Amino acid sequence: MAERSIAVAASKPSLAALGIGLAAVYLAGVALATSTGEVKLPAVLVSAPVFGVMQWVCPRTRPNLDMPLCPLNWALLIFFLQLVLLPLSVLVQGPSLGRLLVLPSEFAINMAVLLSTAAYLAFCCGYQFFVSRRENSAGARQGWKPGLPVMAGYAALGLLGFVFTFGSVAGLVEHYTRPASRIALMGEIGGTARGFAGTVLRPFLPFAFIMAWCRWVDRRPRRSGWIAVLAVTLPLMGLVVLAYLSYSYNRGSFTVPLVAMTAVLSRKVRRISPAALAGAAVLLLLPLLALEIYRRADFRLQDVWYSPEVRDVLVEQVRVTDQVQLYGGAPQFLGYLLERWGLEKQLFWGSTLLASALYPVPVLGKSFRSSSGVALYNKWIYGSATNVDQVIPFQGELFLNFQAAGVIGGFLLLGALAAWLERGFEAAGSAFDLYVWHYSAIWALFLINGSLAVVSQIAVFFFWPVYIYAAGRLVWIGR
Repeated sequence: MAERSIAVAASKPSLAALGIGLAAVYLAGVALATSTGEVKLPAVLVSAPVFGVMQWVCPRTRPNLDMPLCPLNWALLIFFLQLVLLPLSVLVQGPSLGRLLVLPSEFAINMAVLLSTAAYLAFCCGYQFFVSRRENSAGARQGWKPGLPVMAGYAALGLLGFVFTFGSVAGLVEHYTRPASRIALMGEIGGTARGFAGTVLRPFLPFAFIMAWCRWVDRRPRRSGWIAVLAVTLPLMGLVVLAYLSYSYNRGSFTVPLVAMTAVLSRKVRRISPAALAGAAVLLLLPLLALEIYRRADFRLQDVWYSPEVRDVLVEQVRVTDQVQLYGGAPQFLGYLLERWGLEKQLFWGSTLLASALYPVPVLGKSFRSSSGVALYNKWIYGSATNVDQVIPFQGELFLNFQAAGVIGGFLLLGALAAWLERGFEAAGSAFDLYVWHYSAIWALFLINGSLAVVSQIAVFFFWPVYIYAAGRLVWIGR
């Protein structure tokens, strides 16, 4: 399967890539010509065509239309946001401040677009080279299907994590019905052994649900219709969402597992078209954005359910453009970092990268936090590092340490990592193998528009079910 799909992707003329590239150039030109906003972005006339052209120069990086949800397509989607859609959004609707106190200069924003373009070029080259070298060694792997004892063990560990975190059923109910209660809870258990154990163990429960679902997917009758599939899948997705909402209602914590489960459906049950995926994303966008307002306000669940006024407040406070630019990594945020660095021109030679990677590690990371890229970026925004609610873009942190050479080298390696993850996903032999590869790929490729410290935090606190699975799989295969 792996050899077939990658060979097809390399040999077919990518009309989709050409269409996307031409459409991006046209839209960029129209937006630039008609924009009356305060920021002009001529750099988009470079970034938009480069996005399409590189899929011809490096044919292995063309979108995999046979599997719309796969690691490669996920990476391409993020780059499409960075190089085309978000710059166009800045042009047409103006740049969002987010948490910035002031916007960077127009020059700095254009430089950020060009730096992201260089990162994309390096990523494509790294992916193309690594896939080409490893193509002949690819092959389908024997699938691992978790048994009932493993699922029961995962569920028990996960339930223990909930006990450590919430202490009682009443505490758990309070968390789900009044999100603001998490502030007092984190103040009570944050930084304690109990808090650490609760954080690390809770992901085992949703993984147990997903294992059970994957086992069903592997064993289901081949002629099962969509109604039968959704009757099993949607309730289990609901349980996964509830379990991950225990992490302070963080949207990424449950969105990533849902996307990975959908990838399994598209691969193992029936291919889901890109149009259907786009439609589902649009439908879910507003509720996901409203969840951010809900978790910060002191509402109770019954207030949202019974009070139209509360629902109106949630909808009115959702600013789609602002949140999409903030969480998508629009160029003004990287531009702010570049502009502030330009005032000091100090290279850190890898020190902030090491500190950011160790930032979330309990005990060991404490001494590194003040010298991390996270602390530096927040100091540049707020004037001090006491408030650290903003994450430094990975591209920007590479630039602070090694300038453009660091960005190119870092994204060459990230392209190689993406190729390895794509290979693993395509060669996976069971539904759970597919899920783990796709789940891991989404978090790893968050480095494209996210932060090293965030990815490190996910690896430290969320990935123990994956580590145990990987170790057990090695033992199982070696027998």
